[in-house]
Formats: sequence, C-alpha cells, structure tokens
Amino acid sequence: MPFGNCDGMAANGCETDLTTSATSCGMCGTACGANSSCSVGVCVCAATFGDCGAAPGCETSLTADPA
Repeated sequence: MPFGNCDGMAANGCETDLTTSATSCGMCGTACGANSSCSVGVCVCAATFGDCGAAPGCETSLTADPA
C-alpha cells in the first residue's frame, strides 16, 4: 500500500495511507472535500452527491438540486 510522509517528520516515517485518507487522497495534501471519501487513492462522491462545481468535493445533492 502506498504511504506518504505527509507531516514531513522523518522520525515517524510514512504515516499516511494515501489510499484511504480524505485529507491526503492519492498524494499528500489532496483533500477530497464535502460529501466524499477516498477509495484506492481516488476521491469518490457519496451516492446522492455529485461534483458539479469548481469547489473541491461533492457539493451538489443529486436528489434535491433541480439543475
């Protein structure tokens, strides 16, 4: 599994699991955002949300937003 040294501290090594971390998904510092999670190093939206805007994450409810 790929791990990253996201806190920059050599003493604790590569402490972050880049395949599941919502704040370091795929690489250190890449946050998934609202209504999403990290799966295999890729941010994925929750079932009823979509990434329809410029903001990071899945900000649009696909069941409540008429657009």
